Amino acid sequence: MLMTIAMLANTKKSLLRPSETELSVKVPVTDEQVRAVLEKVEVWDLKQFNLVGTGISGRDQSNCIDFIADVAQGLGYPTPSHDRFELASTYLKALKVSIEAEDERRAVRQEEERAEEDRRRREQLAEEERHRHIVPPGWVRCSCPGPHASFGKYVDGAFHHPSV
Repeated sequence: MLMTIAMLANTKKSLLRPSETELSVKVPVTDEQVRAVLEKVEVWDLKQFNLVGTGISGRDQSNCIDFIADVAQGLGYPTPSHDRFELASTYLKALKVSIEAEDERRAVRQEEERAEEDRRRREQLAEEERHRHIVPPGWVRCSCPGPHASFGKYVDGAFHHPSV
């Protein structure tokens, strides 16, 4: 699932979707992350903002940039620093670069992990193949009169089991 982080301020037309803005960033999210973002939205909806005040009123001095940074950080993305008077569009452009760089780092790390897992799997299969051709110490080639396959193993077409 993809979530779009977008700036809707200063748009001259109504948008049906945040992704219709020129300033947006799409990030992959899990169902759990969607729930976490919605919880953040509820918390932020309860705040009273004084975006241009001096802070004397006791109101929160956060703004839309702080909200977007909080959401992005909650999704595990690093966020660029910003100041109170930075334009939201400038911040979102910097955030987009940061998210794209993090996505690239994640893709490289995921590919490295996949390659390492493949290497381990190949080593394990090679080790299993080597053990298939080895008669364990103390085992002998079977010359017993009756079948007892549950007590040994075949090595190179001959049945072997622990000596009795």
